[in-house]
Amino acid sequence: MNVYWSPIIMKPVFTGEGMSHLRVPEPTLASNILKGTFDENNRSSNFMKCPSFNKQQKNVYALKFGYTYGFEINKGNVKTEFYDQSFFNDTILLRDPKNKILSLGRMGYIFISETSLEMDFTGAYLDNNDFVNKTTVIPGSFDIGKWFRPLELSFIIKNDPSKIKYSEGDTYGYVNFKTEKKIKLKKFHVTPEINLIIEHISSTKNNKLNQVNGLSWFYDLLDKSKYKNKMLKLVKENIL
Repeated sequence: MNVYWSPIIMKPVFTGEGMSHLRVPEPTLASNILKGTFDENNRSSNFMKCPSFNKQQKNVYALKFGYTYGFEINKGNVKTEFYDQSFFNDTILLRDPKNKILSLGRMGYIFISETSLEMDFTGAYLDNNDFVNKTTVIPGSFDIGKWFRPLELSFIIKNDPSKIKYSEGDTYGYVNFKTEKKIKLKKFHVTPEINLIIEHISSTKNNKLNQVNGLSWFYDLLDKSKYKNKMLKLVKENIL
């Protein structure tokens, strides 16, 4: 089953030029981090051979940082010693610093399927790094065959005060494609036309009253707009 993916940095949430798409690592199977860790002959601890583990991990892919950065939170105030204020403004979105809820920019992924396919986004529960250990990624789930939107990395910092540093190549989260079929990832280039469609789709959540619309509302909106076929056509024309 084909899943089309691309690095993407969305605006206007993060208003700078962002990071080069060449820096965004390709998704890899999350369970790869455990290879060679356990004794293959020890049935008591080598859960890598467990059928239920392998079934759950079959289509789980790791998403990684494409740049090194760090910041400190103290009583809701966030600061950094990395780079300049402009970089900070385009990297850190202070959603609710009092409750330690932030989002990160300058990187991102989008996944698209031709047919209905549920995708879960979670924290990187198999990995061990400073970001994973000190934050709780806010998870989510939606159908990437019915709604085309970039993944946003939002998270809760576990302790305040706290210092967090992540390095290029560190895993921050997982996506799980909920199908028994074998996934084939195909990378595509986001052209200005594709980016404009994605911006229009993403902006549908803006300028609404306080009511919360369910996912079916968004799915119906995209279906009725006729943009799905247009988007898929452009994606296929720009496979790398």
